[in-house]
Amino acid sequence: MTSSILICFLKYPAPGHVKTRLAADIGDDHAVDLYASLVERIITEVYPMDGNYDLVLCYDGKHGQDQFETWLGPNWTFWEQERGDLGTRLSCAVDRALDEGYQKIALIGSDCIGFSEESIGEMFGQLDQQDFVIGPASDGGYYLLALKEYAPWLFEDVQWSTETVLETTLDKIEVREKTVHQLEVKQDIDTIEDLSSFRAQLPEEHYLAKKIDLIALRTTDSTEMTEQQRQAIQSMEASMNQGLYNSLPIDEIIVKDKEIDTDLF
Repeated sequence: MTSSILICFLKYPAPGHVKTRLAADIGDDHAVDLYASLVERIITEVYPMDGNYDLVLCYDGKHGQDQFETWLGPNWTFWEQERGDLGTRLSCAVDRALDEGYQKIALIGSDCIGFSEESIGEMFGQLDQQDFVIGPASDGGYYLLALKEYAPWLFEDVQWSTETVLETTLDKIEVREKTVHQLEVKQDIDTIEDLSSFRAQLPEEHYLAKKIDLIALRTTDSTEMTEQQRQAIQSMEASMNQGLYNSLPIDEIIVKDKEIDTDLF
């Protein structure tokens, strides 16, 4: 056990359970597939190869741990989220981490990519000088919150899933004369416009770029699809269905290939 813990909140990728607003535009199956890929990408990015912090996957209890283990593999530390609104679930996770002896605690969601083990280490380092670290999301929320003390007030009286979450949280910190370090803004993906913006930021050879392009092609009206588009779908599907990353759960991928190229995953 280390003194720092990163707690990743996630849901099980089931239709009607994740990315519901995006699903209205691209369909449930595509939304579920995209969400699963984002989760797998994030936990690959933040996996502590050097053991400088502990990683916990904090799952939504609407689905059992066995389902998450089937999806992601059993070689993780799993915590079930407590019942209640998001604020209650976040607060309880912090309380549990403190009870288990952790001195620095970071909470992240599961759909804003672009982390690395190094960036997580630097984030924890900020807590040596600051009371809190927060990562603003493009929709007015936050994708990361790090702290070193139990602060239930931080999660109370917040209108969750609105554009006021970040502002409310920063106001609470300021009122109590605490210090906070803000990370870069990251793109949240809730709507088709978010997805388009996110895609534009990715390199052409990025695994998720290819997946999003494939989703775009698959959601084209079949009566308007050209033969070239049909061939493109077949080619992309064949390419993405090959290789290691489609035959193993994500925990085995990390163990098998510690030099995994996350630019292509």
